[in-house]
Amino acid sequence: GAVGAPAPAATTSDAADTVDAADSARTITVAADDTLWSLARRHRPDASISVPRMLAALIAANPQALADSDPARLAAGTVLRVPDDADLAAAATP
Repeated sequence: GAVGAPAPAATTSDAADTVDAADSARTITVAADDTLWSLARRHRPDASISVPRMLAALIAANPQALADSDPARLAAGTVLRVPDDADLAAAATP
């Protein structure tokens, strides 16, 4: 290619090559009837991750969203980051 030519634009097919990056940027928008427990149960990657472990990872991944409120009562519309593999590993129980 020519020197100084712009790099080709990313396409949607490139997204499949960056699963880890996409997972780290996944978010949940809290609905009126959501609880942290229900979100943890619904968004854990598979059954090998316990709900309490996913719950701990959700809380750790979203300290700013939960710092000033009772974690049992989330405000509808709050956007939470879905924990990635590193968050889940950190939340692992002995």
